[in-house]
Amino acid sequence: MSTTDPRALAKALDHIKYEVEMLEFGRQAIRDRRAATEDPDQSNDLNAYLESFTIHARAIAGFLFFRDKETDMFADDFVRDVPAWKRDRGTCPQHLDVRGRVGKEIAHLTYARAEIGPEARAWDTDAIGLGFRELMERFGKHVRQDILLTYSSVGRPRRVEIGVGTTTVIMNTTMKEYTFADIVLSNRSTG
Repeated sequence: MSTTDPRALAKALDHIKYEVEMLEFGRQAIRDRRAATEDPDQSNDLNAYLESFTIHARAIAGFLFFRDKETDMFADDFVRDVPAWKRDRGTCPQHLDVRGRVGKEIAHLTYARAEIGPEARAWDTDAIGLGFRELMERFGKHVRQDILLTYSSVGRPRRVEIGVGTTTVIMNTTMKEYTFADIVLSNRSTG
């Protein structure tokens, strides 16, 4: 059930915001925990953060690149010019196509998981998180104006922040003409 309805897409922005925020939260928590733990492979809380991070990474990869089901939110539904968006987005970099790996190592109990050694189990959460941040910033430049204007008229807060790593995407939801490309980018944290 793909949609072009601006009201439905405006409501979906809250869910996109959640995925992006949780991805960044997980990335930072993993970084902090790895720094504080002598043997990170034996840390249950680090594993929980990694599981959360990878599940949200898989959701964002699907949103940006791979519509598996008609009911899935898909970036193409939100943009003004799909061919221009696809050119700017490019193909999915190998390190960001985490779907199979998350399925095999995190979401499903597989025999393949038992065969994975410690080095192969390592996740470069910074490269993944920062890669998705850059892609979400590109995506922001293509979002349809009518979706943003609708967002402001469906009882939402007057100001919405979509945290993207060290970048906060701020949508001022007034009824004036603006595009997602007009969004103010400000730093929330470093690194």
